[in-house]
Amino acid sequence: MKIGVFLTLVVFEFLGGFDLSDRHHKKLSKLVKKVWKVEQFELHNLTQLETFDRYELACSIVVEEQIKGYIVGRKIVDAYLNYFPVFLFDSSLVAQKAGILEMNTIKGAEISSKSWLKQFEGFQGDQLELGKQVDSMTGATLSSISMVSEIKAARIMLKTLLASTEKKR
Repeated sequence: MKIGVFLTLVVFEFLGGFDLSDRHHKKLSKLVKKVWKVEQFELHNLTQLETFDRYELACSIVVEEQIKGYIVGRKIVDAYLNYFPVFLFDSSLVAQKAGILEMNTIKGAEISSKSWLKQFEGFQGDQLELGKQVDSMTGATLSSISMVSEIKAARIMLKTLLASTEKKR
């Protein structure tokens, strides 16, 4: 319980007002703990940076004052889709996990299955194409295309941020 409260406080402090539900906090916490095998961590907001202005969730994952990785996600709502994908990257920008914080659509909901999301693990910015490296799903074509596009965009944003940080040193 103590850890959940700690995470909630950290997330609210660093997310600058974006209202994640308790359910979202629990899912985020579970994803981070599973990937980095830690009990305590902090999320430091990156959304205030111009690079991440389109994301509701963009944070560095900090364990014992060291950046272990990043989590990036945004709510996607249009005529066909209504869901909130998130991607966890290690500090080298290799995708460690993909998840869905929220799925409010009937069509395309198949993309929230753990076995389908597992395909994104290990993505390093190389080729990632629906029907080749990522299996397409019948009835979830738009959602599948969207997920491929989102992970590519998230990684590009992180890479841009890290490159600009390196230049400043």
